[in-house]
Amino acid sequence: ATSEDGAPRLSLGVSCFEVRHASVVDLLAPEQRGGGGGGGGGGGCAADDFVAVSAPELSDALSLLATAQRRSANWSVAPGGAGGRPMLVATAGRASVVLRLTLHDSERRSAATLHVVDLVG
Repeated sequence: ATSEDGAPRLSLGVSCFEVRHASVVDLLAPEQRGGGGGGGGGGGCAADDFVAVSAPELSDALSLLATAQRRSANWSVAPGGAGGRPMLVATAGRASVVLRLTLHDSERRSAATLHVVDLVG
């Protein structure tokens, strides 16, 4: 759906971060994009420093989730995927993960937020 000015009425923002021991790591922070897997990602950040990345299409949202998974401490890279390519393998839970999806409605000037939390243990 579009608004009267032709802009999309609804937009989706995606945030994903981990709690690793005493630090919190934003898995979608710009300085971390493009990083390799196996717990990659930068240092800790304050609770209000998390980015919300716009995902105009479903494919964009899925790509962001794949990026967060590659950077997560709960996944590692292992050889031997299809065609000999490396693949991600779940490791013992080392961090709690929070996925936040925010749907913005520009016409109603409102937002709805869904938090999905996977706790260590």
